[in-house]
Amino acid sequence: GASAASSSPTSTQRCQLHLVGACCHLLTVVCRLAVTSSGEELSKHLSLIVASLLPHANPATTAGKKALGLLDFLIRTSASSRLSESVAKLDPLPDNHEFQRMREAQQDVVDGLTVTLVSELKRFLSAGVDNKSHSRLDGLRHLRLMLQQEHDQLKWLVSRHPALTGHLSDGTETLAMHLISELKRLCEVAKSPPCAADDASDRPSSAARQKQSFSSMQIEVARCLGELATPDLLTVAMVNHTDNKVQFCEQFKDK
Repeated sequence: GASAASSSPTSTQRCQLHLVGACCHLLTVVCRLAVTSSGEELSKHLSLIVASLLPHANPATTAGKKALGLLDFLIRTSASSRLSESVAKLDPLPDNHEFQRMREAQQDVVDGLTVTLVSELKRFLSAGVDNKSHSRLDGLRHLRLMLQQEHDQLKWLVSRHPALTGHLSDGTETLAMHLISELKRLCEVAKSPPCAADDASDRPSSAARQKQSFSSMQIEVARCLGELATPDLLTVAMVNHTDNKVQFCEQFKDK
């Protein structure tokens, strides 16, 4: 009946799934060879590969299973190889059952590092370099928790900004400003997500899930900005202007 028809993938969706499956198969062959022969080159692209695979990772489809299998190989195998440093820099994986073992492997790598707010901010900003058009919902959730838990470190970091101290920056002191700029950019990406239109279906497609992820991402961006405690939106919008940097720092100090 109509219900059965609406839950079946369209010819376009079937074609997309076939293409995704073929790409995953080819990428799996390349990555398995690269891990042992060109690990350094693969590490440069690991963040982009993982971010591109995540929207398609779905145990309900053949293509989705291939994406999950490749992610499992990249995260769990690479976590114990020369790519472990790159795995540690990735955004946290989704908190879903199918990613549980991958999350544990990634967390094992992170646990072996000295974690501070500065290192986590650098990790978040680094993970965004290659993920210009992908959802970073889980990374934002992790960032918000870090900002909540390490609020004293954040206040100390902002207080050291050159706009307040008059000293030259070595990069660390301006992390808060770089973070706000990245959050602004993510908000713009979330408002116009690069997702194809999706027809109604009883089974959510990867495009539908990705749209929902971008919608939730806007909320997480707002929550992170709330943790940064800048009530004047003009300050956020004009963060690159020196006067507004001072204004932001003073507002944060007064919180």
